[in-house]
Amino acid sequence: MNGEFGSIQELVDLPQFRDKTVYIDLWFSSCAPCIKQFKDHLPKAKERLASSEVVYLYLARETGHPDSVSRWKNAIAEYNLKGWHYYFPKANERIIWDQIRANSDVRIEGYPHYLVAKNGEIISYNAPKPSEIEELLEIITTSTSLNYSE
Repeated sequence: MNGEFGSIQELVDLPQFRDKTVYIDLWFSSCAPCIKQFKDHLPKAKERLASSEVVYLYLARETGHPDSVSRWKNAIAEYNLKGWHYYFPKANERIIWDQIRANSDVRIEGYPHYLVAKNGEIISYNAPKPSEIEELLEIITTSTSLNYSE
């Protein structure tokens, strides 16, 4: 999926995410910490979360590289990122971070960043990384809103 959107909530409201638990991953193709999570932690986290029927939504930011779209597609394939993918123009980045800051104690923008939505409601605007699987499991298996911060 490509294009403009008004909020992360608009994406979570799409039919494919209704009545689901959605783990939202904000990343970009040249982000070393993002790639480290994909390589070292995401496969194990997905194994642990398999019984929770989590749907994955990857929101990838455009980079300044002239081949940004190709790099995005290559990273999806290379790191076996199964789920829904959304590539957004850098201009949309402000929309995302404004929404995150308005709904959490996050003040510094940084990648990777994670959110969790359940049944159409974002319950955590600052969810744990795949490397923090125990904390992530707690959020995914509870029905109340939580804001995780280190």
